[in-house]
Amino acid sequence: MKHKDFQFVAPEQIAVKNRVKEAIGGDSITSIFEYNLSFDNQRAYGAVALSGNKVFFSEGDGEVKTLAVSDLKDIEAICYVGCVSVEYNDGGELRELCRSDMLNAENIQRFVKRVRAINEGRSFEFDEEEKNVLCPHCGTPFREGSKICNKCADRKKLVRRLMGFAKPYATALVFAVLLYFVTSGLSLVSPMLQAHLIDDYINASPVNVGGPDFSGFYLTVFAMLGVAAISLLMRIIRSIVIAKTGNKIIVALRKAVFDKIPMMSMGDISRRTAGELITRVTSDTQVLKNFITGLVPEIVQQGTLFLAIIPALFVINWKLALLIVIPMPLISLMFFAVRSKIRRMYRRQWHANSNVNTILHDAFSGIRVVKVFGMEKAEEKRFERAIRSSADISFRNERTWNLIMPVANFLIGIGEYAVLIVAGFQVIDGVSTIGELSQLLAYVGIIYGPLRWMAFIPRRLTEAMTSM
Repeated sequence: MKHKDFQFVAPEQIAVKNRVKEAIGGDSITSIFEYNLSFDNQRAYGAVALSGNKVFFSEGDGEVKTLAVSDLKDIEAICYVGCVSVEYNDGGELRELCRSDMLNAENIQRFVKRVRAINEGRSFEFDEEEKNVLCPHCGTPFREGSKICNKCADRKKLVRRLMGFAKPYATALVFAVLLYFVTSGLSLVSPMLQAHLIDDYINASPVNVGGPDFSGFYLTVFAMLGVAAISLLMRIIRSIVIAKTGNKIIVALRKAVFDKIPMMSMGDISRRTAGELITRVTSDTQVLKNFITGLVPEIVQQGTLFLAIIPALFVINWKLALLIVIPMPLISLMFFAVRSKIRRMYRRQWHANSNVNTILHDAFSGIRVVKVFGMEKAEEKRFERAIRSSADISFRNERTWNLIMPVANFLIGIGEYAVLIVAGFQVIDGVSTIGELSQLLAYVGIIYGPLRWMAFIPRRLTEAMTSM
Protein backbone atom coordinates (compact mmCIF):
# COMPACT_ATOMS: atom_id res chain seq x y z
CA MET A 1 0.00 0.00 0.00
CA LYS A 2 2.82 2.43 0.82
CA HIS A 3 4.52 1.57 -2.43
CA LYS A 4 1.33 2.44 -4.35
CA ASP A 5 1.09 5.78 -2.53
CA PHE A 6 4.64 6.58 -3.52
CA GLN A 7 3.82 5.89 -7.17
CA PHE A 8 0.85 8.24 -7.03
CA VAL A 9 2.99 11.20 -5.84
CA ALA A 10 5.91 10.56 -8.22
CA PRO A 11 4.94 13.37 -10.67
CA GLU A 12 5.36 15.99 -7.90
CA GLN A 13 8.84 14.67 -7.15
CA ILE A 14 9.71 14.68 -10.84
CA ALA A 15 8.51 18.28 -11.12
CA VAL A 16 10.66 19.55 -8.25
CA LYS A 17 13.67 17.63 -9.56
CA ASN A 18 13.23 19.19 -13.00
CA ARG A 19 13.03 22.63 -11.40
CA VAL A 20 16.35 22.03 -9.67
CA LYS A 21 17.88 20.87 -12.98
CA GLU A 22 16.65 24.02 -14.72
CA ALA A 23 18.22 26.19 -12.02
CA ILE A 24 21.56 24.48 -12.61
CA GLY A 25 21.25 25.16 -16.36
CA GLY A 26 23.77 23.53 -18.66
CA ASP A 27 26.36 22.75 -15.97
CA SER A 28 27.19 19.13 -15.24
CA ILE A 29 25.51 17.44 -12.26
CA THR A 30 27.69 15.24 -10.06
CA SER A 31 24.87 13.83 -7.95
CA ILE A 32 21.12 14.31 -7.64
CA PHE A 33 18.43 12.68 -5.51
CA GLU A 34 14.86 13.13 -4.32
CA TYR A 35 13.63 13.23 -0.74
CA ASN A 36 10.07 12.76 0.43
CA LEU A 37 9.89 13.70 4.13
CA SER A 38 9.82 17.04 5.93
CA PHE A 39 11.72 17.69 9.17
CA ASP A 40 8.67 16.60 11.18
CA ASN A 41 8.29 13.38 9.11
CA GLN A 42 5.36 14.61 7.03
CA ARG A 43 5.07 13.85 3.31
CA ALA A 44 7.16 16.31 1.24
CA TYR A 45 8.42 16.59 -2.32
CA GLY A 46 12.00 17.79 -2.62
CA ALA A 47 15.23 17.33 -4.55
CA VAL A 48 18.92 18.03 -3.94
CA ALA A 49 21.66 18.25 -6.59
CA LEU A 50 25.43 18.66 -6.48
CA SER A 51 26.97 20.65 -9.34
CA GLY A 52 30.54 21.88 -9.20
CA ASN A 53 31.13 23.38 -5.76
CA LYS A 54 27.47 24.19 -5.10
CA VAL A 55 24.48 22.31 -3.74
CA PHE A 56 21.03 23.15 -5.18
CA PHE A 57 17.87 22.16 -3.33
CA SER A 58 14.15 22.88 -3.38
CA GLU A 59 10.98 21.58 -1.75
CA GLY A 60 7.39 21.62 -3.01
CA ASP A 61 6.67 24.72 -5.08
CA GLY A 62 9.36 26.77 -3.33
CA GLU A 63 12.32 28.50 -4.92
CA VAL A 64 15.57 26.71 -5.64
CA LYS A 65 18.19 27.56 -2.99
CA THR A 66 21.95 27.07 -3.07
CA LEU A 67 24.71 26.31 -0.58
CA ALA A 68 28.45 26.22 -1.10
CA VAL A 69 29.94 22.75 -0.63
CA SER A 70 32.50 24.29 1.71
CA ASP A 71 29.64 25.31 4.05
CA LEU A 72 28.60 21.67 4.56
CA LYS A 73 31.15 20.79 7.23
CA ASP A 74 31.18 17.28 8.72
CA ILE A 75 28.26 16.25 6.49
CA GLU A 76 26.76 12.84 7.30
CA ALA A 77 23.89 10.59 6.24
CA ILE A 78 22.34 9.44 9.52
CA CYS A 79 19.92 6.51 9.49
CA TYR A 80 17.04 6.68 11.94
CA VAL A 81 14.07 4.29 12.31
CA GLY A 82 12.53 4.12 8.84
CA CYS A 83 14.22 7.28 7.52
CA VAL A 84 17.57 8.82 6.68
CA SER A 85 18.69 12.41 7.32
CA VAL A 86 21.47 14.57 5.82
CA GLU A 87 23.07 16.63 8.60
CA TYR A 88 26.01 19.03 8.64
CA ASN A 89 27.87 21.39 10.98
CA ASP A 90 27.07 25.08 10.49
CA GLY A 91 29.35 27.15 12.72
CA GLY A 92 29.14 24.70 15.57
CA GLU A 93 25.38 24.21 15.15
CA LEU A 94 24.01 20.94 13.80
CA ARG A 95 21.61 21.47 10.87
CA GLU A 96 19.53 19.11 8.77
CA LEU A 97 19.58 19.58 5.00
CA CYS A 98 16.83 17.08 4.14
CA ARG A 99 15.12 13.87 5.20
CA SER A 100 13.72 10.87 3.32
CA ASP A 101 12.40 7.39 3.83
CA MET A 102 14.76 4.51 3.12
CA LEU A 103 13.74 4.36 -0.53
CA ASN A 104 16.26 7.12 -1.35
CA ALA A 105 18.92 6.07 1.17
CA GLU A 106 21.49 4.84 -1.38
CA ASN A 107 21.32 8.03 -3.48
CA ILE A 108 21.63 10.16 -0.34
CA GLN A 109 24.70 8.23 0.80
CA ARG A 110 26.31 8.73 -2.62
CA PHE A 111 25.60 12.46 -2.41
CA VAL A 112 27.23 12.71 1.02
CA LYS A 113 30.30 10.81 -0.20
CA ARG A 114 30.65 13.24 -3.13
CA VAL A 115 30.41 16.31 -0.90
CA ARG A 116 32.94 14.94 1.59
CA ALA A 117 35.33 14.03 -1.23
CA ILE A 118 35.17 17.57 -2.66
CA ASN A 119 35.74 19.14 0.78
CA GLU A 120 38.71 16.85 1.35
CA GLY A 121 40.14 17.44 -2.14
CA ARG A 122 39.75 13.80 -3.19
CA SER A 123 38.68 12.48 -6.61
CA PHE A 124 35.90 9.93 -7.09
CA GLU A 125 34.45 7.64 -9.75
CA PHE A 126 30.90 6.58 -10.57
CA ASP A 127 29.97 3.15 -9.25
CA GLU A 128 28.02 0.65 -11.34
CA GLU A 129 24.61 1.65 -10.02
CA GLU A 130 25.26 5.33 -10.67
CA LYS A 131 26.16 4.54 -14.25
CA ASN A 132 22.53 3.54 -14.75
CA VAL A 133 21.24 6.96 -13.66
CA LEU A 134 24.06 9.36 -14.57
CA CYS A 135 25.78 10.00 -17.90
CA PRO A 136 29.31 8.54 -17.62
CA HIS A 137 30.70 11.35 -19.80
CA CYS A 138 29.27 14.54 -18.27
CA GLY A 139 27.60 13.33 -15.05
CA THR A 140 24.20 14.70 -16.06
CA PRO A 141 21.32 12.54 -14.75
CA PHE A 142 19.40 10.69 -17.40
CA ARG A 143 15.83 11.85 -17.88
CA GLU A 144 13.29 9.60 -16.17
CA GLY A 145 12.65 6.54 -18.30
CA SER A 146 15.72 7.05 -20.49
CA LYS A 147 19.41 6.12 -20.64
CA ILE A 148 20.23 8.67 -23.33
CA CYS A 149 22.02 11.88 -22.33
CA ASN A 150 20.62 14.86 -24.24
CA LYS A 151 23.98 16.65 -23.98
CA CYS A 152 26.21 13.79 -25.16
CA ALA A 153 23.92 11.94 -27.58
CA ASP A 154 25.39 11.35 -31.05
CA ARG A 155 22.68 13.10 -33.07
CA LYS A 156 24.14 12.02 -36.41
CA LYS A 157 24.01 8.39 -35.30
CA LEU A 158 20.39 8.82 -34.19
CA VAL A 159 19.44 10.33 -37.55
CA ARG A 160 21.20 7.54 -39.47
CA ARG A 161 19.40 4.95 -37.37
CA LEU A 162 16.06 6.67 -37.97
CA MET A 163 16.64 6.97 -41.73
CA GLY A 164 17.11 3.21 -41.78
CA PHE A 165 13.33 2.96 -41.39
CA ALA A 166 12.94 5.04 -44.57
CA LYS A 167 15.37 2.94 -46.63
CA PRO A 168 12.77 0.38 -47.84
CA TYR A 169 10.70 3.28 -49.17
CA ALA A 170 13.61 5.20 -50.71
CA THR A 171 12.16 4.94 -54.25
CA ALA A 172 8.89 6.61 -53.25
CA LEU A 173 10.70 9.31 -51.26
CA VAL A 174 13.11 10.04 -54.15
CA PHE A 175 10.12 10.30 -56.49
CA ALA A 176 8.49 12.78 -54.09
CA VAL A 177 11.71 14.83 -54.00
CA LEU A 178 11.83 14.84 -57.83
CA LEU A 179 8.29 16.19 -57.83
CA TYR A 180 9.54 18.90 -55.48
CA PHE A 181 12.17 19.78 -58.08
CA VAL A 182 9.54 19.96 -60.84
CA THR A 183 7.30 22.29 -58.85
CA SER A 184 10.33 24.42 -57.92
CA GLY A 185 11.30 24.72 -61.59
CA LEU A 186 7.73 25.65 -62.56
CA SER A 187 7.70 28.36 -59.89
CA LEU A 188 10.63 29.98 -61.74
CA VAL A 189 8.82 29.90 -65.09
CA SER A 190 5.67 31.77 -64.03
CA PRO A 191 7.42 35.13 -63.28
CA MET A 192 9.12 34.99 -66.71
CA LEU A 193 5.76 34.53 -68.45
CA GLN A 194 4.29 37.30 -66.33
CA ALA A 195 7.08 39.71 -67.33
CA HIS A 196 6.59 38.79 -71.01
CA LEU A 197 2.83 39.37 -70.68
CA ILE A 198 3.26 42.82 -69.10
CA ASP A 199 6.04 44.17 -71.33
CA ASP A 200 5.01 42.74 -74.69
CA TYR A 201 1.22 42.99 -74.44
CA ILE A 202 -0.32 44.79 -71.45
CA ASN A 203 2.15 47.72 -71.29
CA ALA A 204 3.03 47.80 -74.98
CA SER A 205 1.69 50.63 -77.17
CA PRO A 206 -0.51 49.41 -80.05
CA VAL A 207 1.10 52.06 -82.28
CA ASN A 208 4.59 50.62 -81.74
CA VAL A 209 3.61 47.02 -82.29
CA GLY A 210 1.21 47.55 -85.15
CA GLY A 211 -1.93 46.88 -83.17
CA PRO A 212 -2.76 44.41 -80.38
CA ASP A 213 -1.61 40.82 -80.85
CA PHE A 214 -4.40 38.89 -79.19
CA SER A 215 -3.08 35.50 -80.32
CA GLY A 216 0.23 36.01 -78.45
CA PHE A 217 -1.61 37.47 -75.47
CA TYR A 218 -3.94 34.48 -75.21
CA LEU A 219 -1.05 32.07 -75.74
CA THR A 220 0.90 33.60 -72.83
CA VAL A 221 -2.14 33.53 -70.55
CA PHE A 222 -2.83 29.88 -71.43
CA ALA A 223 0.85 29.07 -70.85
CA MET A 224 0.62 30.59 -67.35
CA LEU A 225 -2.56 28.62 -66.73
CA GLY A 226 -0.87 25.42 -67.95
CA VAL A 227 2.12 25.98 -65.63
CA ALA A 228 -0.24 26.51 -62.67
CA ALA A 229 -2.25 23.37 -63.57
CA ILE A 230 0.86 21.19 -63.93
CA SER A 231 2.23 22.54 -60.65
CA LEU A 232 -1.07 21.76 -58.92
CA LEU A 233 -1.07 18.22 -60.34
CA MET A 234 2.51 17.65 -59.17
CA ARG A 235 1.61 18.83 -55.65
CA ILE A 236 -1.39 16.50 -55.52
CA ILE A 237 0.66 13.49 -56.66
CA ARG A 238 3.44 14.39 -54.22
CA SER A 239 0.98 14.67 -51.31
CA ILE A 240 -0.49 11.24 -52.11
CA VAL A 241 2.96 9.63 -52.36
CA ILE A 242 4.09 11.24 -49.09
CA ALA A 243 0.87 10.18 -47.30
CA LYS A 244 1.16 6.54 -48.41
CA THR A 245 4.87 6.37 -47.62
CA GLY A 246 4.39 8.10 -44.29
CA ASN A 247 1.75 5.59 -43.21
CA LYS A 248 4.07 2.69 -44.03
CA ILE A 249 6.95 4.29 -42.14
CA ILE A 250 4.91 5.01 -39.02
CA VAL A 251 3.67 1.41 -38.99
CA ALA A 252 7.30 0.22 -39.09
CA LEU A 253 8.33 2.68 -36.37
CA ARG A 254 5.48 1.76 -34.05
CA LYS A 255 6.04 -1.96 -34.59
CA ALA A 256 9.75 -1.57 -33.77
CA VAL A 257 9.04 0.37 -30.57
CA PHE A 258 6.22 -1.98 -29.53
CA ASP A 259 8.33 -5.09 -30.21
CA LYS A 260 11.11 -3.62 -28.06
CA ILE A 261 8.93 -3.19 -24.98
CA PRO A 262 8.33 -6.94 -24.28
CA MET A 263 12.09 -7.50 -24.67
CA MET A 264 12.90 -5.06 -21.85
CA SER A 265 13.90 -6.39 -18.44
CA MET A 266 11.53 -6.19 -15.49
CA GLY A 267 13.76 -3.51 -13.98
CA ASP A 268 13.58 -1.32 -17.07
CA ILE A 269 9.82 -1.71 -17.39
CA SER A 270 9.26 -0.95 -13.70
CA ARG A 271 11.08 2.38 -14.11
CA ARG A 272 8.54 3.46 -16.73
CA THR A 273 4.81 3.96 -16.37
CA ALA A 274 2.30 2.55 -18.85
CA GLY A 275 1.53 6.09 -19.98
CA GLU A 276 5.20 6.72 -20.78
CA LEU A 277 5.41 3.63 -22.95
CA ILE A 278 2.16 4.46 -24.77
CA THR A 279 3.42 8.00 -25.46
CA ARG A 280 6.59 6.57 -27.03
CA VAL A 281 4.60 4.26 -29.30
CA THR A 282 2.05 6.88 -30.39
CA SER A 283 3.23 10.49 -30.09
CA ASP A 284 6.98 10.13 -30.60
CA THR A 285 6.67 7.88 -33.63
CA GLN A 286 4.28 10.41 -35.21
CA VAL A 287 6.88 13.19 -34.76
CA LEU A 288 9.59 11.00 -36.31
CA LYS A 289 7.35 10.12 -39.26
CA ASN A 290 6.77 13.83 -39.89
CA PHE A 291 10.53 14.36 -39.75
CA ILE A 292 11.22 11.72 -42.42
CA THR A 293 8.36 12.49 -44.81
CA GLY A 294 7.90 16.20 -44.10
CA LEU A 295 10.90 18.07 -42.80
CA VAL A 296 13.69 16.29 -44.73
CA PRO A 297 12.01 16.56 -48.18
CA GLU A 298 11.03 20.18 -47.47
CA ILE A 299 14.63 21.04 -46.59
CA VAL A 300 15.69 19.57 -49.94
CA GLN A 301 12.98 21.46 -51.83
CA GLN A 302 13.45 24.82 -50.13
CA GLY A 303 17.24 24.56 -50.34
CA THR A 304 17.09 23.68 -54.05
CA LEU A 305 14.66 26.52 -54.74
CA PHE A 306 16.87 28.95 -52.86
CA LEU A 307 20.01 27.89 -54.74
CA ALA A 308 18.19 28.03 -58.11
CA ILE A 309 16.82 31.56 -57.66
CA ILE A 310 20.04 33.23 -56.48
CA PRO A 311 21.84 32.82 -59.87
CA ALA A 312 18.68 33.93 -61.71
CA LEU A 313 18.54 37.12 -59.66
CA PHE A 314 22.20 37.93 -60.36
CA VAL A 315 21.60 37.39 -64.09
CA ILE A 316 18.59 39.75 -64.08
CA ASN A 317 20.17 42.50 -61.94
CA TRP A 318 23.25 41.79 -59.84
CA LYS A 319 23.02 45.07 -57.90
CA LEU A 320 19.50 44.35 -56.75
CA ALA A 321 20.46 40.75 -56.02
CA LEU A 322 23.08 42.03 -53.56
CA LEU A 323 20.41 44.06 -51.77
CA ILE A 324 18.38 40.88 -51.36
CA VAL A 325 21.32 38.82 -50.08
CA ILE A 326 22.65 41.38 -47.56
CA PRO A 327 20.07 40.69 -44.76
CA MET A 328 20.62 36.92 -44.92
CA PRO A 329 23.81 36.79 -42.78
CA LEU A 330 22.09 38.94 -40.12
CA ILE A 331 19.18 36.52 -39.93
CA SER A 332 21.51 33.52 -39.83
CA LEU A 333 23.58 35.06 -37.02
CA MET A 334 20.46 35.84 -35.00
CA PHE A 335 19.18 32.25 -35.16
CA PHE A 336 22.67 30.88 -34.51
CA ALA A 337 22.86 33.00 -31.35
CA VAL A 338 19.53 31.74 -29.95
CA ARG A 339 19.72 28.13 -31.17
CA SER A 340 20.67 26.72 -27.73
CA LYS A 341 17.87 28.63 -26.01
CA ILE A 342 15.33 27.41 -28.58
CA ARG A 343 16.52 23.83 -28.11
CA ARG A 344 16.11 24.04 -24.33
CA MET A 345 12.72 25.78 -24.63
CA TYR A 346 11.07 23.15 -26.76
CA ARG A 347 12.73 20.23 -25.03
CA ARG A 348 11.12 21.38 -21.77
CA GLN A 349 7.79 21.79 -23.56
CA TRP A 350 8.06 18.28 -25.00
CA HIS A 351 8.71 16.82 -21.54
CA ALA A 352 5.79 18.76 -20.04
CA ASN A 353 3.39 17.58 -22.77
CA SER A 354 4.70 14.03 -22.45
CA ASN A 355 4.06 14.17 -18.69
CA VAL A 356 0.43 15.24 -19.31
CA ASN A 357 -0.11 12.34 -21.70
CA THR A 358 1.53 9.94 -19.27
CA ILE A 359 -0.74 11.00 -16.41
CA LEU A 360 -3.83 10.68 -18.61
CA HIS A 361 -2.92 7.17 -19.74
CA ASP A 362 -2.04 6.05 -16.20
CA ALA A 363 -5.18 7.53 -14.66
CA PHE A 364 -7.54 6.00 -17.21
CA SER A 365 -5.82 2.62 -17.38
CA GLY A 366 -5.76 2.39 -13.58
CA ILE A 367 -9.11 4.05 -12.92
CA ARG A 368 -10.38 1.05 -10.95
CA VAL A 369 -7.39 1.21 -8.61
CA VAL A 370 -7.87 4.96 -8.21
CA LYS A 371 -11.51 4.53 -7.21
CA VAL A 372 -10.86 1.59 -4.90
CA PHE A 373 -8.32 3.57 -2.86
CA GLY A 374 -10.31 6.83 -3.04
CA MET A 375 -7.57 8.70 -4.93
CA GLU A 376 -9.87 10.72 -7.23
CA LYS A 377 -8.97 14.11 -5.69
CA ALA A 378 -5.27 13.28 -5.68
CA GLU A 379 -5.40 12.38 -9.37
CA GLU A 380 -7.33 15.58 -10.15
CA LYS A 381 -4.67 17.69 -8.42
CA ARG A 382 -1.91 15.71 -10.12
CA PHE A 383 -3.41 16.30 -13.56
CA GLU A 384 -4.17 19.96 -12.81
CA ARG A 385 -0.54 20.60 -11.84
CA ALA A 386 0.68 18.86 -14.99
CA ILE A 387 -1.55 20.81 -17.39
CA ARG A 388 -0.81 24.09 -15.61
CA SER A 389 2.93 23.43 -15.91
CA SER A 390 2.53 22.52 -19.59
CA ALA A 391 0.47 25.64 -20.26
CA ASP A 392 2.98 27.90 -18.48
CA ILE A 393 5.93 26.45 -20.38
CA SER A 394 4.05 26.68 -23.68
CA PHE A 395 3.13 30.31 -23.00
CA ARG A 396 6.73 31.26 -22.19
CA ASN A 397 8.01 29.48 -25.29
CA GLU A 398 5.46 31.06 -27.61
CA ARG A 399 6.11 34.49 -26.10
CA THR A 400 9.85 34.13 -26.71
CA TRP A 401 9.33 32.73 -30.21
CA ASN A 402 6.96 35.54 -31.13
CA LEU A 403 9.52 38.08 -29.98
CA ILE A 404 12.18 36.50 -32.21
CA MET A 405 10.15 35.93 -35.37
CA PRO A 406 8.87 39.51 -35.92
CA VAL A 407 12.46 40.75 -35.73
CA ALA A 408 13.56 38.13 -38.26
CA ASN A 409 10.67 38.99 -40.59
CA PHE A 410 11.50 42.69 -40.26
CA LEU A 411 15.11 42.05 -41.28
CA ILE A 412 13.86 40.02 -44.23
CA GLY A 413 11.46 42.81 -45.18
CA ILE A 414 14.29 45.34 -45.32
CA GLY A 415 15.65 43.63 -48.41
CA GLU A 416 12.23 43.58 -50.08
CA TYR A 417 11.63 47.29 -49.50
CA ALA A 418 15.17 48.18 -50.64
CA VAL A 419 14.61 46.25 -53.89
CA LEU A 420 11.24 47.92 -54.38
CA ILE A 421 12.74 51.42 -54.00
CA VAL A 422 15.78 50.84 -56.23
CA ALA A 423 13.91 48.87 -58.89
CA GLY A 424 11.09 51.43 -58.85
CA PHE A 425 13.52 54.26 -59.62
CA GLN A 426 15.05 52.18 -62.44
CA VAL A 427 11.59 51.80 -64.01
CA ILE A 428 10.93 55.53 -63.65
CA ASP A 429 14.30 56.31 -65.27
CA GLY A 430 13.61 53.86 -68.08
CA VAL A 431 16.49 51.53 -67.18
CA SER A 432 14.11 48.64 -66.45
CA THR A 433 10.62 47.75 -67.60
CA ILE A 434 7.55 47.14 -65.47
CA GLY A 435 7.63 43.50 -66.55
CA GLU A 436 11.22 43.13 -65.31
CA LEU A 437 10.22 44.77 -62.03
CA SER A 438 7.29 42.36 -61.70
CA GLN A 439 9.54 39.38 -62.43
CA LEU A 440 12.18 40.55 -59.96
CA LEU A 441 9.65 41.13 -57.18
CA ALA A 442 8.14 37.70 -57.82
CA TYR A 443 11.58 36.11 -57.44
CA VAL A 444 12.19 38.15 -54.28
CA GLY A 445 8.93 36.79 -52.83
CA ILE A 446 9.95 33.26 -53.79
CA ILE A 447 13.46 33.53 -52.31
CA TYR A 448 12.21 34.96 -49.03
CA GLY A 449 9.70 32.11 -48.76
CA PRO A 450 12.47 29.56 -48.05
CA LEU A 451 14.16 32.02 -45.68
CA ARG A 452 11.00 32.47 -43.62
CA TRP A 453 10.39 28.72 -43.71
CA MET A 454 13.96 27.96 -42.62
CA ALA A 455 13.47 30.18 -39.58
CA PHE A 456 11.20 27.44 -38.18
CA ILE A 457 13.78 24.66 -38.70
CA PRO A 458 15.43 25.00 -35.22
CA ARG A 459 12.06 24.54 -33.56
CA ARG A 460 11.07 21.54 -35.67
CA LEU A 461 14.49 19.92 -35.40
CA THR A 462 14.39 20.24 -31.61
CA GLU A 463 11.03 18.46 -31.50
CA ALA A 464 12.34 15.68 -33.75
CA MET A 465 15.64 15.22 -31.89
CA THR A 466 13.86 15.08 -28.52
CA SER A 467 11.57 12.33 -29.78
CA MET A 468 14.53 10.45 -31.27
